Amino acid sequence: MLLWGALVSCEHRNKKDVPYYDLVLHKDNHIPNKEANEYFEKGLQCIEKRDYANAKNAFLHADRICPNMPVILNAIGNSIVYTEAPENGVHYYEKALAVDSTFIKTYINFGCCLNNMRDYEKALILLDSAKAGG
Repeated sequence: MLLWGALVSCEHRNKKDVPYYDLVLHKDNHIPNKEANEYFEKGLQCIEKRDYANAKNAFLHADRICPNMPVILNAIGNSIVYTEAPENGVHYYEKALAVDSTFIKTYINFGCCLNNMRDYEKALILLDSAKAGG
């Protein structure tokens, strides 16, 4: 039921009032490379300032240093939702799921992205998968 609440809040979010990253980006990222982690943290700081373009650039840089980390791929997808069309973030969520299908935050992020794209049926399927544990 909690996950459904996340979906509803994504559908009705106001970009100026509800930071998207609050749902799924936290500082418990476990990025093994120190430099990549620093870029990731810089990206989070940019998001806190609503500087989504620079956040995206920081996350992309972190991904170049430490590729295929679901937390980084999710961060890129989320920042793309703010800086571009949500459809452009789909690739990053799909890649994150391919790397680690147990990373529950991807299901939530991807579900919210699909919800923003008004693909409600697929969003619900993903959120049900998250509820079931991936």
